[in-house]
Amino acid sequence: MSDGGTRWQGQTGGGSFGIRAVSYLVKNFGASFVYFFMAFAIPFYVFSKNGGRRAVFDFYRNRMGFGRWKAFRSLWGCYYCFGKIVVDKFASYGGATGRYELEMDEAASAVQKEIHASGDGAIIISAHVGNLEALGTLFSQHDKECFCTVYGGEHEEILKKRAEALKANHIHLIPVGEDTDYLFEINNALDEGGVILMMADRMTEGARGLWCSLFGKETEIPAGAFALSVKMDVPIYTAFVMRTGHCRYKVFWEKVDLQDADSSDKDRMVARAGVFCGRLEEIVRRYPLQWFNFYDFWK
Repeated sequence: MSDGGTRWQGQTGGGSFGIRAVSYLVKNFGASFVYFFMAFAIPFYVFSKNGGRRAVFDFYRNRMGFGRWKAFRSLWGCYYCFGKIVVDKFASYGGATGRYELEMDEAASAVQKEIHASGDGAIIISAHVGNLEALGTLFSQHDKECFCTVYGGEHEEILKKRAEALKANHIHLIPVGEDTDYLFEINNALDEGGVILMMADRMTEGARGLWCSLFGKETEIPAGAFALSVKMDVPIYTAFVMRTGHCRYKVFWEKVDLQDADSSDKDRMVARAGVFCGRLEEIVRRYPLQWFNFYDFWK
């Protein structure tokens, strides 16, 4: 979450008390109970100074091209959808993963099989859309190890619960911070045939970026995943897990398959970033309430 200004702040909103409270309520009363009462809390969060409502409204109004009333309704719906997905995540942290149904079409299933069948390393890139952590149930069915880079400055409570819940599913967290040790972990994982899962839609302080067009305007996204795929010469895939209904999600897998071996490293990185931005825009237009960027993404 952020302050609604020009820069992403990195941490999930709510603080450690809020995180523990949600965990307790989901564990003892169930997700549906929390959904109901969350609807009454949404207005307070939307109109708080940290809600980022102006940035969200501007996205729907200026980038998506919605009318004022539709943009306002979408703003409200985005926060409510975000709350439901957060509750779903905490339900999965508590061991309720089996309640959630994951759907894939034939094309996505074929890509997933390709990833798990390969003995080589791979990079999966995604964004802060839907509920990517639901991918854990897919990796639990295979021996392929997945290493997920996460912001090292996140709340300790969040990092702890994620690590405990995902470890059983062959997913390991790599906190990214000022210390560069995480780079060695990433390289070792790829060398040993593992999968690296990285978010590619939020710049952090000091990160190297690439410029691409997104929703009709140039913006900067982190170059890390694209540079790594070129340097290590490993395949790169996009993945999005979108909420389609109560306890239901749909998985979208696609390979970034570019025949660009003769191009320069910079051109290859830019081309991969362009493909990612195109797919991100496509998925957000399809599920407009599920891109959770509560700050001005384009400034």
